[in-house]
Amino acid sequence: MSSDGTCICCQIVQTLEPSEVLELNEHWTVNVAENASTRPWLVVQSKEHYANLSDLSDAARASLGSALDVVTGHALAVSGGRRAYAMLLNEAEPPHVHFHVTVSFEEDEPSKRGSMLLGTETPEGISVNSHQVLDKIRTSIESGRLETESNAVDLGAAEPSFLVRAVVSVVRNFQRHNLHAVVRSLFDDRGLSTTIESHSRSTIRSSFAEIWVGGWVLTLAALLFLSDVESGPLVVIAVVLALYRLIEIAAPHLVTLLDRTATGVVSFERSFVLVVLNVLELAFILAILLATQVDGGPGERFTVGLRLATLRGELDQGDVTLAAIEWLGTAWSLLLLVASASIAMGRIAERLVERADYA
Repeated sequence: MSSDGTCICCQIVQTLEPSEVLELNEHWTVNVAENASTRPWLVVQSKEHYANLSDLSDAARASLGSALDVVTGHALAVSGGRRAYAMLLNEAEPPHVHFHVTVSFEEDEPSKRGSMLLGTETPEGISVNSHQVLDKIRTSIESGRLETESNAVDLGAAEPSFLVRAVVSVVRNFQRHNLHAVVRSLFDDRGLSTTIESHSRSTIRSSFAEIWVGGWVLTLAALLFLSDVESGPLVVIAVVLALYRLIEIAAPHLVTLLDRTATGVVSFERSFVLVVLNVLELAFILAILLATQVDGGPGERFTVGLRLATLRGELDQGDVTLAAIEWLGTAWSLLLLVASASIAMGRIAERLVERADYA
């Protein structure tokens, strides 16, 4: 980020979910433009803050061509468009090198070309959008090949383990089709979001991770404390939601730890808060599962769940179900612990780079 922390390009990327920003290589990322309509509109920008094209490092300059080739090639392949545009406008203040990528169609008015197409609708009868292009790029990365019209970049050597690639692929597919993705899509610039003001949509999108996790904390707390979980009619719903959220908590951390192509953590503070909330969620989830098996009040079960979630306790009973609950709590809390350590190490490395810049 710029030295004064005011770069709008850096801020936009930081507010996006990790699944919405793809790392094309060590120097360039791609994401859906904030004001994209139905016409594909993606933004390729440098990971480091460079004010002008002439300021790029040799490595960033050398990798720029392949990054733009990947995005424009996929945009044309997915949309079936007439021509792809990659435009360096750089009008933001302070400036940050970024390219706007969009496509034209044979059905477009001849007078509309280039930057005039940014943020516009696709011609009638054409069904394609920016997220489909981004998903195709992501799929190409996950499969080990980035195919464009002019070349194919082999990334197969990036991860030699078939098992790791399989796990990442399964988790990525879950992330694209889970409840989180469905609800978040309502606040994108399409679908039901048209009933919400643009400013409100932007605010919700930028804080969606916190809203989502906070909503789950309240939901799980209500299921534990406001209902008769062990015998009431909500028992099945409570257990299903608890297990579902258990999987959803693990997904982004598995991607961060196992996927070499994943974009790194962009905000230490935000990630730290979310991990702490994940630990609280885990305590509620374990308490809900324990409520179906052991006697005691909600407070007692939550205390046991919190101890398991923070690796400070164990269940003394030899029941197979309780052993499974204890295993779940231990495994997930260890995953959160490793994720927290990774976030911290990333922050340390980032600060070392920052200090080197000022040396």
